[in-house]
Amino acid sequence: MKADILPNLEDVELLDRMEQAATIRVSLYDNHGHKMVFMAEHNRHGQQAIAANSLTYIQQLLDKFELQASDCEFYRYVFSPASGPILGRFSLKLSGEKPVSYSMKMLSQIELDHVSKLLEVIPQGELRQAV
Repeated sequence: MKADILPNLEDVELLDRMEQAATIRVSLYDNHGHKMVFMAEHNRHGQQAIAANSLTYIQQLLDKFELQASDCEFYRYVFSPASGPILGRFSLKLSGEKPVSYSMKMLSQIELDHVSKLLEVIPQGELRQAV
């Protein structure tokens, strides 16, 4: 059984691109002012919710938690006890501070190990919604 590197993901209510309510699991880490935002599917919404709604979810997370896109790295997190953690890192193309497109790169085992070690030493941020 492999270790879950993000056991404390929190449920966050968002809207998908069809404006239907959706819950994804999110965790925020603060690396000296640079935010690392991890998104994972909630079991009841299937395995493709983030893939189909990435830009929609990223924009809502930026708005909801008053984050600046230029200060954030967004990741897709998938975990199973049998295969362990898998991370994909989003590269956002911005127009001002608004993301307009993205690409995603799956992290190699070396990159995954680096992120995993980093998460052990940097504080997990509290998800606080903007009022």
